[in-house]
Amino acid sequence: MDSAPRRPPQRETTTSPSASTQRPGHLSTDAKLHRLSTNQRLRLPQLTQTKQIMSGANDNKDPVRVAAGLKGVLARDDVSDGAKARAEERLNEMGYNGEDRAAESARDPEEDASTKHDNQVKGGYKATLKNPNVSDEAKQNAREQLGDI
Repeated sequence: MDSAPRRPPQRETTTSPSASTQRPGHLSTDAKLHRLSTNQRLRLPQLTQTKQIMSGANDNKDPVRVAAGLKGVLARDDVSDGAKARAEERLNEMGYNGEDRAAESARDPEEDASTKHDNQVKGGYKATLKNPNVSDEAKQNAREQLGDI
């Protein structure tokens, strides 16, 4: 780090008639343009540097999260075809393929809902067995129902 103190912005001192109308401490338009062009030269990387920076940007990212984001791009309707093609290409490079998505969409939603319902029913009967406020008759019924399931 630079230990030199920062200097305040330069004030333009002119003796022109317009200098009396300028507010003190403000730069003229020419000075602002000079400062802008200097900042652009100092701060903006070249295109090749940008590509190098971007290629190394994903080295420390979680690949599962990256894949999830790319899959999200593929699922959205408001994304261009080009972006979808790049996302799919990147997923293929990472080892994911379209078969993963096909397998997920091939599941039957009604079967999933039925399984979920059955699991919730079992959970309810198990809770009945552990609840001290439930009668012995209800607990016996819960045991029978769990045996049938």
